Amino acid sequence: MNRLSILLASLLLLAAGASATGSLSVSLSSLDAITVGDSTTLTATVSASGDSVTNTQLSVTLPSGLSTSDSTTQSIGTLSAGQQSSKSWSITGNTAGSYTVTVTATGDSVTAQTANATLTVSSPGVITVTTQTAPITSTLANGSSTSLSLLFSNTGGSSSTVTATVSPSGGLTITSGNASNSFDLNGGQSASLSWTVQMGSTSNQTLAVSISSTTNTPSYTSSYTITGSGTTTGTPGTGTDTNTSSTTTKPASTTPATGGSPNAATPAAPGAPGLTVADIENPANIVKKVDYAPSVSTTPEGLQVTKAASYVEAKNSSGAAIPAYVFNVGVKNMTSAPLTNVKVRETIPKAIASDVSQITFKDAPRVITADPVVEWTVDKLGPGEEKKFVYFVTKLADQSIAGSFDTYVKTLPASQAKVSPSEEAKPGQPAAQGKPAVPGPKPEAGSNWLLAAGGVAGLLVIGVIIAAILFVVYWFFLRHK
Repeated sequence: MNRLSILLASLLLLAAGASATGSLSVSLSSLDAITVGDSTTLTATVSASGDSVTNTQLSVTLPSGLSTSDSTTQSIGTLSAGQQSSKSWSITGNTAGSYTVTVTATGDSVTAQTANATLTVSSPGVITVTTQTAPITSTLANGSSTSLSLLFSNTGGSSSTVTATVSPSGGLTITSGNASNSFDLNGGQSASLSWTVQMGSTSNQTLAVSISSTTNTPSYTSSYTITGSGTTTGTPGTGTDTNTSSTTTKPASTTPATGGSPNAATPAAPGAPGLTVADIENPANIVKKVDYAPSVSTTPEGLQVTKAASYVEAKNSSGAAIPAYVFNVGVKNMTSAPLTNVKVRETIPKAIASDVSQITFKDAPRVITADPVVEWTVDKLGPGEEKKFVYFVTKLADQSIAGSFDTYVKTLPASQAKVSPSEEAKPGQPAAQGKPAVPGPKPEAGSNWLLAAGGVAGLLVIGVIIAAILFVVYWFFLRHK
């Protein structure tokens, strides 16, 4: 009996030993967000339990957009029960996005185990620079001040460090703002910097600007030449671009001709021919042009009204370069139906012109008042159709706004447009201005003599009636006498 008990116990121990197996578990480190082109390290830890596990391996699976220079499968060997081991991979983000990285732990005679980690790859920071306020580049009197204001925006997905420095020449002094600035901009963020400089000379001065970022080379206006009161007046709103692929919203200008070039414009002499619309619309005549941001509005009737201003220097028929301030008023039908009798009214500030006679129009308007308010009429404007009206002056009525014309244009009154009812006159009534009069009904042919005869007959009847009354009164008086 004792021998039988011992035999059974031995068999049970052998069965228990045969049924004991190992298992694996795996865990991953967290991954910080990275920028496209950067790398991060992923660490996986595998543990054995229950029994030893032989031929243990860890394998990483990367989605498209991520890569690693390490072997995707790394061998660990045998893990005893309770033992653990770690392996790492350097993962590079090639494309912006959010990714799931999977690591699988395997071994002989065990069930494979997996774990996941999330990795965010951001697009690199992209810094753009917008000129909000440009310094006066025309004559600046000694002791006067002007300002520069720049807007910095990060249109990318990751942070960027921006450095901005202004360097005035010897005749300028910074009275507001730090000459050197350094700051961080996260993706989607914006920040502004402003400087004020004071003129301390009568000669031309230069305000140089230097901007850099840790992610890209932004485009911007690198220098401004400010004209001193003892030199020739400069041009409103001009500057020097560091390159032409700029996303900066500043006045777009053509490069002015230089004095020694055959294309250089000669100054206008007294008595020289004036400037025409054809002159300023011919690109070959343009010596310099600065376009300012337009204003756009939409009326309840579906008319989109646009008003834009430009400063140009154009050659006239004699080759003389003449400055002009050009205004372009546009009206567009944004509806799906044609609109008729569209009125476009323009109120021109007295700082631009004090009288309509000082203005050159491409399409002659109707003058409402000469000081000046004008109006154009568009008989019919089809769906999506646009009509533009151009006018310009060669000299501002108020010369004080010339030096800051880029700022002044932001205060211009908006152009007005509306659909007016028909102005046809009723028969027998005077017509509205500019419309033909509509005559009243004409008498039928041959009826004139009847009208004349009727008038004579009426007089005769009245005379007879009066004579009869007088006769009755006279007879009554004789009878009672």
